[in-house]
Amino acid sequence: EGKEETNIILEALTNKDVFFLLSFSGNNSFVNNFALKLKAKGITIISINLAGNNELSSISNFNIPFYSHSIVI
Repeated sequence: EGKEETNIILEALTNKDVFFLLSFSGNNSFVNNFALKLKAKGITIISINLAGNNELSSISNFNIPFYSHSIVI
């Protein structure tokens, strides 16, 4: 699901574009495969995902990490 939409987006983008990707874990295979396709086209990737070592942050040109804490109610 979403494969057709990502292909449409990839066709429209050029290496002058910047693309933001958001992922909680940074290890979602669909998002990371899309990121690799963006990178292959020379598109700058800025990712926002959970702080720590993850695949998306290593693929991205720039990464904005965030922290998450559990709250027990």
